[in-house]
Amino acid sequence: MNKKNLLSIVFFFVIIFSLSAQDISNRGHQQQLKTGVGFVFCGTGDLMGTSLYSEYHYFYNHYISVSPMISFMSLKEEGDHLLENENIKNIGTSVYVHPFNGEDFSFSFGAGVLLRQFNYSVATDITTAYQFEETYIAPGEHYSTTQYGIGYSIGAGFAFNIAEGVDFSFQEKLQNDTNGNITWDSQIGVIFSF
Repeated sequence: MNKKNLLSIVFFFVIIFSLSAQDISNRGHQQQLKTGVGFVFCGTGDLMGTSLYSEYHYFYNHYISVSPMISFMSLKEEGDHLLENENIKNIGTSVYVHPFNGEDFSFSFGAGVLLRQFNYSVATDITTAYQFEETYIAPGEHYSTTQYGIGYSIGAGFAFNIAEGVDFSFQEKLQNDTNGNITWDSQIGVIFSF
């Protein structure tokens, strides 16, 4: 290991330990429940839809939280001769950094891992056939597949305090899995601190 890598590791641990020595509260709270809805785009099939999500943040200190999450996404596109549908379920955990965590405004970003169930289905009308990759769907037929994968999640967002212990939040989240199912989710929600 060269000196530059060793110095980087030492610097990282000095920052972590100095942050952990700070006040462990987040506006006087150690936990948050964030829940809301989103508008999601999935690169697999180029479909758009909605999402529901919930995250629980446990604050290690004022600047770092660990957050298990669950989300459900439903995407659909109905054309003249074709109906495509995607249903996605995610569970995961992320680590968030909160560099600015003021009384009225906060900003955070984080990354983590997720487990994903991805269901894709397509149906054709009685006059149209459809082919994607190596799958052929005859006119009037239906095809469905379910994939399971491990992936990552990257997110950033901000929140405004609207009442004691209640914030309004906006968050952008990019998620991808081992099957290449990538989603971009623009989320709004409410954060309850306790």
